[in-house]
Amino acid sequence: MKRIMTPLLLTALAIVVVIDPWLHHHTPLPAQPVGLFVLVSLGGCLLCVAIAVVLAPLLSRREDYYD
Repeated sequence: MKRIMTPLLLTALAIVVVIDPWLHHHTPLPAQPVGLFVLVSLGGCLLCVAIAVVLAPLLSRREDYYD
């Protein structure tokens, strides 16, 4: 499952980044900083993954914990 999800999510990200300039956005800004939105989203995603990687070993239990 993991081998298929990474390329799938990267492909979806690439498609969204490519078509984003042609989408109609309602914004009062004269020029939309598309790259900034991508970087902020990517940074938030990486932060969530980093937190999960740090917390997973701390919160997990051994397989025979309830025996």
